Amino acid sequence: GINAEYGDIEENLWRFAMFSNNDPYQYDDFQAAAGDQRNRLQQTSVRIDQTTSRIKDANQTASRIEETGIAVLGELASQNESLLRTRDKTHEIEDKMKQSRKILMDMTRQLITNKLILVGIILLLILAIVLIIYFKFVR
Repeated sequence: GINAEYGDIEENLWRFAMFSNNDPYQYDDFQAAAGDQRNRLQQTSVRIDQTTSRIKDANQTASRIEETGIAVLGELASQNESLLRTRDKTHEIEDKMKQSRKILMDMTRQLITNKLILVGIILLLILAIVLIIYFKFVR
């Protein structure tokens, strides 16, 4: 990567020096240009390293967020199952309550019927006693 580019720059510098008719000003200009190019390569390398580091940090953060999301989804699924079971139990209880109410209403009706029959029997007995006393003492 970068080391190879440095080597290419140095090689170009030597070639330029060989074919430049030994003009010291041209060699200095080329050396300055090569130095600028080296500086730009180093700055680019630093930026690439920083960007790579940021990308790694972002990937680690994304992985932690993904793990947290998976854990939350698992917990939500568990809570959803619990809520569904609770809803089913609630429906069962409501059905049992309806059955209990029906049984209580039937028992109440039976109790009222039994009391009416008992009152009717008592009234018949009182009427029979009154008739017996009337016929015994009045006749």
